[in-house]
Amino acid sequence: MRYTTFGRRTGLQISRIALGTGNLGTRWGHGTEPDEARRILDRFVEAGGTVIDTANVYQGGQSEELVGDFVRSVRDDVVLASKFGFGPDPARPSSAKGNGLASMRSAVEGGLRRLGTDRLDVLWVHRPDGLTPIDEVLRGPSGLVDAGKVLHIGFSNFPAWRVARASLLADVRGRAPVAGIQTEYSLVERGADRELVPMAEALGLGVAMWSPLGGGLLTGTYRHDAFGRASELGMLVHAESSARTTAVLDAVIRLAGDLDATPAQVATAWLLERCRRLVTPAFPVVGPRSLAHLDDYLAALTLTVTPAQFDELDRLSAPEPGSPHDGNLASLDAVRGGRRDRLDVPVVPPWPDHATTGSPAASIRARVRATAPRVAPRRRPPVSVRPSEASMGAAAVSATRAHHQSVSTVAESSGSNALRSTPTCSASTSAASWCATSPSTRDG
Repeated sequence: MRYTTFGRRTGLQISRIALGTGNLGTRWGHGTEPDEARRILDRFVEAGGTVIDTANVYQGGQSEELVGDFVRSVRDDVVLASKFGFGPDPARPSSAKGNGLASMRSAVEGGLRRLGTDRLDVLWVHRPDGLTPIDEVLRGPSGLVDAGKVLHIGFSNFPAWRVARASLLADVRGRAPVAGIQTEYSLVERGADRELVPMAEALGLGVAMWSPLGGGLLTGTYRHDAFGRASELGMLVHAESSARTTAVLDAVIRLAGDLDATPAQVATAWLLERCRRLVTPAFPVVGPRSLAHLDDYLAALTLTVTPAQFDELDRLSAPEPGSPHDGNLASLDAVRGGRRDRLDVPVVPPWPDHATTGSPAASIRARVRATAPRVAPRRRPPVSVRPSEASMGAAAVSATRAHHQSVSTVAESSGSNALRSTPTCSASTSAASWCATSPSTRDG
């Protein structure tokens, strides 16, 4: 097992594979029995895995309970991530659903109780509800970070523009930063390459990639029918419904034969290599139903996919860019002045002043301060005392008296207190130092 950090904006160390626990439990009418769930969790940690990803909705809360029973003895060795938004019973009407404060509070308090812990390492907003203002979505988790109940926050299944806006608002308003995103990603679902992955690379967000086997399609088991995990969930996550998908499956199965591996191992190994090639930390979230499934995933850690094999699968699975990306790619050479093949392009768009400010957030705050309207400070009673003339030299006394006389004359002629700022005095005495101090500083 190898390790990385949860994005470029945190120092949280995580394993290169995360364990998704949506299948652990049976309250949905299908899933993994508790004994097998325990064996899966044991094997994952023994293999060096650290990230355990759950949600209050998984198996009606049973997933969190099973994870909680397991992690009590290894809490400081694992990274616990959970989500809120649905509630344990999605079919039951309740105000404790959605992305609002009530839902978040109910989910976190219930989740901490079921997990038997005092904190979540990562709290994900599970999905957008189309109702809650982004400021409220940020305010709740940020407050939990301040209270120590949550360490990092992220957005799951959100469009790129919402995540980017949330990240900016969190930075300029001094809230807990957005640390990562979670999105579906596999050889049969690469829509995130259009907007989400480039955004995460630019902003330094960690990327958790769920359903790395396309709901089981990339195992080759469900090529021509909907039997299995996908049908039990009430929906077929992916089907062999296009020539592109067929070409990807054919290549995965053929390479599995060449490498003496399973199709699932090839698909996972390709995704691990894809994560390594990104300029921001990324990792697959695997969701085994059995110990054998987990062993299949873990075997991919030692499976080597050659550059040629990676490129073949990458080319076959690449999504159509769509508008405006396809038009932008077609005109790129002209826009760059005919130097497309000779232009060395920076990998990540640089943050202005990043080198001197130390962080993107500091740079943003500095630009906001520089362009924000100036508001005169409210005057408060002075707390400092002017130096006595007895303690001042003759030159300082003369300069100070002349200055006060000039200020009084201007104020009387204008009938305003607007000109209260004090110019720097020329005398190098304590009086001169007092004169050079701005009114807002002198007045406390």
